[in-house]
Amino acid sequence: MKKVLFVSTMAYTLDAFLLPYAYHFRNKGWQVDAAASNASNHNACREAFNHIWDINWSRNPFDFKNLHRASQEIQTLITREGYDLVHVHTPIASFITRFAMRSRQQSRRPVIIYTAHGFHFHKGGRMISNGLFLNLEKVAGRWTDYLVTINKEDYSAAGKHRIVSPERLKYIPGVGVDLKTYSPESMTKSDIALFRNNMGIDERDWLFLVIGELNRNKRPDLVIDAFAALPTKKAHLVFLGEGYLRSRLRAQGERLNVLDRTHFLGFRSDVTTLLEVADSLILASQREGLPRSIMEALCLERPCIGSDVRGTRDLLADGCGLIFKTNDQQSLTQTMSWMIEHPEETKSMGKHGRQIMVNYDINHILKLHEELYEEALAGH
Repeated sequence: MKKVLFVSTMAYTLDAFLLPYAYHFRNKGWQVDAAASNASNHNACREAFNHIWDINWSRNPFDFKNLHRASQEIQTLITREGYDLVHVHTPIASFITRFAMRSRQQSRRPVIIYTAHGFHFHKGGRMISNGLFLNLEKVAGRWTDYLVTINKEDYSAAGKHRIVSPERLKYIPGVGVDLKTYSPESMTKSDIALFRNNMGIDERDWLFLVIGELNRNKRPDLVIDAFAALPTKKAHLVFLGEGYLRSRLRAQGERLNVLDRTHFLGFRSDVTTLLEVADSLILASQREGLPRSIMEALCLERPCIGSDVRGTRDLLADGCGLIFKTNDQQSLTQTMSWMIEHPEETKSMGKHGRQIMVNYDINHILKLHEELYEEALAGH
C-alpha cells in the first residue's frame, strides 16, 4: 500500500482544497494522511483522511521556534510512519517540512512535492521582500523533488531562477473545482428577485460582489472608491468576508455617500447563492495565486473584473472577464461602467467562463496528480 502525507500550515487548507485528494487516492488503495495545526479539530478532515496529525507550528514566518520545535515534530512523524510521498502546501509548512528532511539521504526519505499557491516574490512586489522570498525558495528548492506551480507567472519565474531543475518543475492549473456542484440555472429569475428584495436591492440594479478577507492585499478600499465614482446610482456593492478593515471601510462608504448601497455581509455559508444573485464579481488584489472566488464565479457563468496580477490573468485572459490596472481606481471604475452599459456582452463573458473552467475541473486535476505521483515514485 502506498502512503502519502499531505501537509499544510493550517487545517483550513486541508478542509477547503484537499479533501477530494484524500477520497480519490484512498479509493485507489492508498493510505492518505494529513498534518496541520489543529487538524484533529476538523470533522471533515478526520472523516476524509486515514490519519490526522497535529503539528504545532506558527503562521508567523519570523517565529524561529518553527525551525526547532515544528521541524522536529514533522521529521519524527515522517520517519516513524514511513511515507512514500509527502506533498506540502502553504509557505511555512512547506519550508519547515523540507528543512526538516534536508539531511536525509534520498534513498532514506520520501519523495517531497511542493505546490506553490503563489510565490511571495512576484511582479510589483517590493525589492527587499522579493529578494528575501526568492532566496528562501531557492534554498528550499534544493530539498524539493518536484515543484508544482498553479499559475503561468510562477511557472516562468521558477524556471528563470532555476528553483528546481527543469524536469522537476510542473505546471498544474490549481487544485481543482468540481463543476458538477455548480449549476448556473439552479435559481430562477423569481428566486433571484426575491433574494435581492430581501437585501433591499432592486432586481434591475447591477450587483457587484466582492469575496475575501477585508485586508490591504485585497484592496476593498479601492473597490469602494471606484464604486463611488460610477456615474449611475443603480448599482450595489456587496462584500462577503470579515477583516480588520471592516469599520474603516464602512466609514469610507459613509464619507463617499454610498453606504446605503454598500453591503457588508460578513462570513456567509451561502456563497454560491450570492454568486448567482450577483451580476459580476470583483477581485482587486495586489497579489494572488489562482483565485478560487473567480473560479467559482466562472463555474456559475458570472463574469469577473480582476486586477492585472498573476493567476487572475490566467483565468480571465480568454475573454471571460475584464482586467483593470492594479491599484488604479479610474481603471476599475471604467471597467465597472463598461459592464453595466453592456449587459449582453457581459453575460456572454460569463457563459464563456463556464467553458474555460473545464480545464480546471477537479477530475482533470486529479488525473494530473496521478501522473505526477507515478512519475515521482518511479524515479525515486
